[in-house]
Amino acid sequence: MVCHQILVPRQVSAEILVRGQNDVTAKTLTDEIWLKIVDLHSIPPGIIEWGLGQGETSVIALGINSGKLPVIIDDYAGRKCALSHGLSVSGTLGIILRAKKQSYIPLARPVLEEFLIHGLYLSRATMDRALALVGE
Repeated sequence: MVCHQILVPRQVSAEILVRGQNDVTAKTLTDEIWLKIVDLHSIPPGIIEWGLGQGETSVIALGINSGKLPVIIDDYAGRKCALSHGLSVSGTLGIILRAKKQSYIPLARPVLEEFLIHGLYLSRATMDRALALVGE
């Protein structure tokens, strides 16, 4: 699957941009044309009851409202909610491994290490098992 654009709910972009212009994620969000910030107009029934954060809630709502678009969510409860609503779910780890397998990046480990520095929670054991799947 090749993706040419990622839709980012405005609620998620607000959470990211508050980190400031020196944050790598905030800088990427403002500099990259393949990231498109979109407004969310409604939250479908059944999502609020999960008690998720505003970011996860808005991502799932956007996925549903946009015709069951795949979503990227790392939060466990958010992933369960998205799956219960029939959405295809990937996490950051899966996206990076896919990028490595499809030769978009030469190595996954340095990318994951950078994400860990900037706050991604991922155990070393999980990361090592995942990297073994792509020959690292």
